[in-house]
Amino acid sequence: MAKKQHISRLTDCSELSSRVEEHLQFNEISRVDNHSTPEEMLRIIQELSLHQAELERHQMELEKRLARYTELYETAPLGYLTLTRDGRIVEANSTANKMMGAEYGQLTGILFKRFVATEDHSAIEVLLESVFSKRAPAIAEVILLPNDTRPQQHDPPCFTVRIDAVMSDSSNECRVILSDITDRKHAAEEVERIRSAFLSNVSHELRSPIHGILGLADLLKEPDITQAEQIKYIGLIRHAADILLHLVNDLIDISRIEAGQIKLQITRTMVNPLLRELHAFFEVQTKKMGLHFHFTTGLEDSESIIETDRLRVSQILINLIHNALKFTDKGSIHIGYDKKDGMLEFYCVDSGCGIPAAMKEMIFDRFQQVDNTTIRNGEGVGLGLNISKSLASLLGGTIGVESEEGKGSRFFFTLPYNPPKPEHTPIIQEPASLLPAITILLAEDDKVNVLLMKAILKKENMIIMTAENGQVALQLAENHPEINLVLMDINMPVMNGYEATSRIKLLRPELPIIAQTAFTTHEEQAMAKKAGCDAFIAKPIKKRELLELIKTLLER
Repeated sequence: MAKKQHISRLTDCSELSSRVEEHLQFNEISRVDNHSTPEEMLRIIQELSLHQAELERHQMELEKRLARYTELYETAPLGYLTLTRDGRIVEANSTANKMMGAEYGQLTGILFKRFVATEDHSAIEVLLESVFSKRAPAIAEVILLPNDTRPQQHDPPCFTVRIDAVMSDSSNECRVILSDITDRKHAAEEVERIRSAFLSNVSHELRSPIHGILGLADLLKEPDITQAEQIKYIGLIRHAADILLHLVNDLIDISRIEAGQIKLQITRTMVNPLLRELHAFFEVQTKKMGLHFHFTTGLEDSESIIETDRLRVSQILINLIHNALKFTDKGSIHIGYDKKDGMLEFYCVDSGCGIPAAMKEMIFDRFQQVDNTTIRNGEGVGLGLNISKSLASLLGGTIGVESEEGKGSRFFFTLPYNPPKPEHTPIIQEPASLLPAITILLAEDDKVNVLLMKAILKKENMIIMTAENGQVALQLAENHPEINLVLMDINMPVMNGYEATSRIKLLRPELPIIAQTAFTTHEEQAMAKKAGCDAFIAKPIKKRELLELIKTLLER
């Protein structure tokens, strides 16, 4: 009986050993000898089964990953190609097939140059030579001509692609990425077109008034010119200068907006008087053009007071009125405002040519106009509305337009309705009409500006001493104690206004100095204050503003 059990046991061991050997051979694990016990062999079989299950799980995961990567490869927004050294297509994903107008599998073995514009064949050859010979990445831009088998009743489709090629590490093939940059190229071309139109318009806007000023200046030198003609020519010169100044101010504002240098001066602003001033200012011009110009106030005078930047609000309205004047040949222009939902909505309505629907979205973009090729009335470079949009946003509002081609336009912008608190309402006093007898030192190197300043102050009770540079200004301030105030130009030869101010303040710290310059950046104001200037005034200087400033400094 024991013998039979022993034989049976040997038989079991033999079978177990065979099974173990199979697993060992399959999994390439070290063999066990025939003396291993059944328990050891069963343990090994269990371990091998677990190992086999782990391998199968890893294999399934790899297959899933491969499927995902294949899907990504096929559906990627970029075209992927594999090319041989002579430029034949080995493999292409679905996007590349679509870009070249082919079905899956049709591109294999075909020269890639077949789908490239003839003038760009050399670019492909250079790219392949660089990749295969130098084994370095290469880039090219070419025109791609998809394979279109439809009847050609129009120009065949084409687009611009960027090619990024790199050598494959595993074979004598290169991998290629195709990026459709057609829209990007068109956008760049449009930007360049707009920039060229802008430069052309700016050149025209600058040259026209400058030529006019020069010609009129020559006429004023004629010996037989009458007084009436002199007055007429001077008026025309002033008009041309105003046009130049408006353009320069627009360009400066654009520069400041881009640099984030626009600083708001929030003050108590009476809206109704502002509209009356603008109406009075433009009424003469609109009458000459045969247009009816009127305005509407949405609130009583006492309720139309808000805290905002009066200058910038006025600038937006002036830009909208100028825009209406350019595109309105007959009919009317109407400005006004209404109170809506805690905001004041200002508007400028005209009966002009209107705006095409396609232009409404871009009318506030820089350098854009309804007609870029023919600017009505010979004016404008397409900056006013863009500046107005930026200013409205800075003031806490928005801007928009409602228009129909041939039926006029309604431009509007909003501002917060925030009346000042009564306790913070300043008392407005009218400035004195006459100044006390004083002596002013005018430091200015420009002879025209010196004549202009003397003309502005001609009827005032003051003596004006002049200095053509900062060095002379310093000497006069030191040697003439009767000087009561200094008007200091910033940009002068020999010694600039900053240094002259600093030195004068060391000698006479109580002497008021007003900095005057055509550039009014925040940084320049800070530099003038640091140098010791007591106040700041921007060119072109307005007489009333200057007299009020002088009076304030002298009383101080």
